Amino acid sequence: EFVVWGPYVDGKIVKTANLQDMFLQGKFQKKPFIIGTTTDEAFPIIYEPFKKNLTKSQYTDIVLGRFLGKAPLVLKEYPPVPSGDDRPVLARLASDFIYACPTRRVIRSATRFELSDVWLYHFDQMTEAKGVDLWGPIDTECYTRVCHGSENPFLFQTLKLAGLNVTNEEQSTADSMAYFFGNFIHTGDPNNSGWRVSSQH
Repeated sequence: EFVVWGPYVDGKIVKTANLQDMFLQGKFQKKPFIIGTTTDEAFPIIYEPFKKNLTKSQYTDIVLGRFLGKAPLVLKEYPPVPSGDDRPVLARLASDFIYACPTRRVIRSATRFELSDVWLYHFDQMTEAKGVDLWGPIDTECYTRVCHGSENPFLFQTLKLAGLNVTNEEQSTADSMAYFFGNFIHTGDPNNSGWRVSSQH
């Protein structure tokens, strides 16, 4: 099982799990936010239940069962591959359907309701995790993908704490993320450092 994109529903402050609808209706606090996704968000969701190759007929049945009348359009956009294993295609479809599309829908709704201080990111930096048990024995496909949560060690500067031999490129990405997110926390704008130099500092 997996948790659909949404908040924790406490019944008081948050009364519905369908956060997308709240944004579509303009029922959200008009405050700056950053939102984004990784390239291969849903690969663990697909590869954990499907340990073996997913055939074309199995893949087609899944798409037909989920998208019904819109399935032909989905299959045109995400066609089966001739390799005999459609898990990567289903994972890409799921990444867009569960993560990327809702994220874009939310940020478009925010701008439609005159909230201009919103920023969208897409994270595609793969981690060089040779010899390090970063994803464990279950999510082995994530060693060659950019799965859900892959950006967190970069953002929080914890790559070395995991025992990784951090490359210059990875450290540069981590530093850039820390800079932009730090700017956002400090000023509400990731592109504005907002630092004021005075004789007191």
